[in-house]
This record gives sequence, structure tokens and C-alpha cells, in this order.
Amino acid sequence: MERARDQGTALRAHDALGPEPPADWAGQIAQETLVGAGFVEIAFHHAASRTLVLCDTVQALEPARLPLPMGLLVRALGAAGPAGGTPRHVRLVLARHRDHNREAVRHLLARDPMRVIFAHGAWFESDGAARLRRAFAWLLGIARALPDHACGSRAAGSVRDGPRARRILRHAHAVLLAGDVRPRRQQPLWAEGLRLPEALPGALPA
Repeated sequence: MERARDQGTALRAHDALGPEPPADWAGQIAQETLVGAGFVEIAFHHAASRTLVLCDTVQALEPARLPLPMGLLVRALGAAGPAGGTPRHVRLVLARHRDHNREAVRHLLARDPMRVIFAHGAWFESDGAARLRRAFAWLLGIARALPDHACGSRAAGSVRDGPRARRILRHAHAVLLAGDVRPRRQQPLWAEGLRLPEALPGALPA
């Protein structure tokens, strides 16, 4: 709310969300919290449509639709689609409460979501549970179960940790500071043409 107010956006809060869903949607939408230093994300799972809604903890941005420095930065951070993942800076935040967040992710996986929708990038339209497990492999302490090519990406185009990745990050950061970041296409980076009734069959009426 404070951030929205600082940006000149008027929002009205009805109540504060917590780990347990409010009575208005209890039994229909389940909740889990992912927490870190100064960070809270509440994940929502809609049982009827098997749809999980996240925000920042999983991202799958499309480097081909970004300026080259930004695309390289996205790859270096581990947030490139279509495979997606948790960006490295978000991992650092979540790692402060690793045990809690690992248990929350396990609860989400146990619900076997078919779709996973998030704020940044091309969301997972199918195979949601398997792709979510792969994205959170770093937190679960398991190998990434699906190879990159299973999600349509090419390992040859990825950026690994090391001196080259650090050089790319420094260059991308300099470009960002200079303000020279122009999308190649003036279109949303995720869910183009998404209509909620189609994406969430059986969704609650307005």
C-alpha cells in the first residue's frame, strides 16, 4: 500500500492476507507464504482450475524480445524462459528463510497445479507441477528434473556463472543506469491476449 501511494496509485485494503485463506474463499483458493528479508509473496492455488498464481518467485522472461544487454542479464540471473526459474537475487532473499520456504513449495507441489501464472514472463500453460519443481530445484535441493530442451530452450544460449557472466552483468547494469532499455516490441511480456475465464475455467464469478 505504501509503495502504491508513493507512486500515486490509490488502493484500498480490505484486510491483511496471511498464510490461511479468509472465509470469503476458504476451501476454493489455498494460500502459502514465501518470505525473506523485507519480502513476502503469497501464492494462491485455485483448486477447481488447478491454477497456481505467483508473482516474483518464478520468472520466465523472453530474452529475444528484450534489448541484448537486458536479455543477457535475464539469462545470467536464471530467469529466462521458457524453462524459467527463481532469479538469483530473489534466491538470496528467500534463502534467509530456506526451511520455511522449502516447506511452502512442497505444499504447492502437493496440490499438483496444471498452470502456473506469474508476473514476469511467459507463464506455464501446462505441466505446471513438473516445471514448478524444476524452477524451485535450487530450494528443494534436487537436480533440475527436466533438461532445458524439454521446455523448448537451448543450453547453448545460456549464461553460466563465472567471469563471463559477471562481465555481462556489469555491462547490463551500466546500460540500465544509462536508461538505454527499449523493448523490441511494445507488447506485454506475458499472457498476451489472456482472458481470465479462458485461463481459469471454473473461476469464481465476479
